[in-house]
Amino acid sequence: MQESFLMKKIAEYAFDPSKPIAKDAFGTTCKAVNLQSNQELAVRIFPIYKISDSKFEEMLIRGINIQKDIQSENIVRIFDVKRTHNYVYIFSELCEGETLEKKIKNGYTFTEEEACDILRQITDAVLSLGNAMHRHIKPENIVISEGKVKLTD
Repeated sequence: MQESFLMKKIAEYAFDPSKPIAKDAFGTTCKAVNLQSNQELAVRIFPIYKISDSKFEEMLIRGINIQKDIQSENIVRIFDVKRTHNYVYIFSELCEGETLEKKIKNGYTFTEEEACDILRQITDAVLSLGNAMHRHIKPENIVISEGKVKLTD
């Protein structure tokens, strides 16, 4: 990750908020780097005012705590969470593939073998959740990179 004067630092992490890699209704995701290990990762940035609804904030915290404990090759790993007065920052594994949604919208046709492998990996991810439940399994929350499926969100 190239340093620029726009880099923001939160504890041992740095990222450029002017270069998002994804956005949704609740927040923005950027590439980040752990300044101690030089590991590239993703940071999901939630403005506090968008999550100030106590029900949403409770769901977010519960989801983070569950996801931090899960060790599955098919679920995006969370490394750390930081909070400032205005934002919550979730630092996680960086997945640079395309979402299943994007592949479908771009007209990609999956072979039967690819489709079965994707379904198997999604099933493995769901089974690794144990008693937890992923309530947002949808194409936009499934990242595919070099044949590896990762559930996000």
